[in-house]
Amino acid sequence: MIFETIAPTKEASSEEVSIDLGASSSETKLQEETSNQKENLKSDKSICQLKPSEGRACREDEKPPRTNLHYFYSPKDRRCKLYFYRGCGGNENRFEKKADCEALCS
Repeated sequence: MIFETIAPTKEASSEEVSIDLGASSSETKLQEETSNQKENLKSDKSICQLKPSEGRACREDEKPPRTNLHYFYSPKDRRCKLYFYRGCGGNENRFEKKADCEALCS
């Protein structure tokens, strides 16, 4: 944040006044909270027990993933396996990188 300090004049009191010129918007705060929630969820090993979901096709207003080939953890096989993710929705047992899947679930 950017703060500007205004020095007191002879007529003003001796206290300094600070004005916040760079307050973040509520939208930015919401994005940060959502990002933190996703990070916390990705550190919860219970997602490794979820049955994989291929999701659904993305709507026009949704950003599709970089690739449709993702990994999920299979508790039965006790390893990360490749599958076709449709692009949006589904559950959190879904990883773009095999290394991320293995780091959390193996």
